Amino acid sequence: MQFNLESINNGYLECMGEDFHTAVVTLCREFNKWKSGPATEPEDLEPAIEEVLYFIYQKIKLENIK
Repeated sequence: MQFNLESINNGYLECMGEDFHTAVVTLCREFNKWKSGPATEPEDLEPAIEEVLYFIYQKIKLENIK
């Protein structure tokens, strides 16, 4: 997954509110718990991040198609 970093300015995020921020913090905390687990290898990190981001992308996309 690639991002166009030149077009990211955080303006949208500022408008999404505290619940959005809290959800992202929770997601990061849970990811770090998984990352610190005994079965997680360093080479697992990038594919896991891509999988998480793709999952979120799909959820947002599907919710907005309805």
